[in-house]
Amino acid sequence: MRVLIVDDNDAVRHALALSVASFDDLQVVGKARDGEEALHLCEEVQPDIIVMDMVMPRMDGLSATRHIHKRFPQIKVIALTQFEGRTLSRRLLEGGAVACLHKSASIDQIVDTIRAFAAYS
Repeated sequence: MRVLIVDDNDAVRHALALSVASFDDLQVVGKARDGEEALHLCEEVQPDIIVMDMVMPRMDGLSATRHIHKRFPQIKVIALTQFEGRTLSRRLLEGGAVACLHKSASIDQIVDTIRAFAAYS
């Protein structure tokens, strides 16, 4: 499964990429700092799954998810957010995300979610 990691925090982005890449069935094919960069990378690296932060400069995760869902409907977006609430989750799912996870989720929870939704490709 080809995974793109999107987060504006360099340390989080790199740590998440290293953690995801440590699983034999997952391949990190790119890392982006914001939604704009993620859009460009989608065409270039064609990920199966994107793990995307929602609060970023230039283009936030919700806007990027909407654009990606429209242009690349086969790519599944897992939203990572530090905020909680049904309203936010509903907005993210309506925007095209397949799942919403809190940023405090363990790597095992993130990987289980990636695997669950990649199976529906």
